[in-house]
Amino acid sequence: MDNFADTAMKKDFSRSLKETAESSDTDIGKSYREIGSCIFAALERFDEGEYAQVVELLYPIRNRTAIAGGSNAQRDIFALLLIHLAVYSNDNQHR
Repeated sequence: MDNFADTAMKKDFSRSLKETAESSDTDIGKSYREIGSCIFAALERFDEGEYAQVVELLYPIRNRTAIAGGSNAQRDIFALLLIHLAVYSNDNQHR
């Protein structure tokens, strides 16, 4: 049951983030939609163990995460995730 609760909470949180990004009519809302969709998809693929797909989603936006805001440390998480998953990807081009 705990796993079900965790899964349900993750889905609800992800849905809430997507709805917020999609409904924002500000300039930053546009930026969130541009990179947020890639990040949301990457997090879902990561949870499913599809590391090569995560790399394919994050690599094109790797230098654009600053437009979403956050601290340097928070943005570094995406860079570290990309590096880590490139190592574990089954696609040799990612290495």
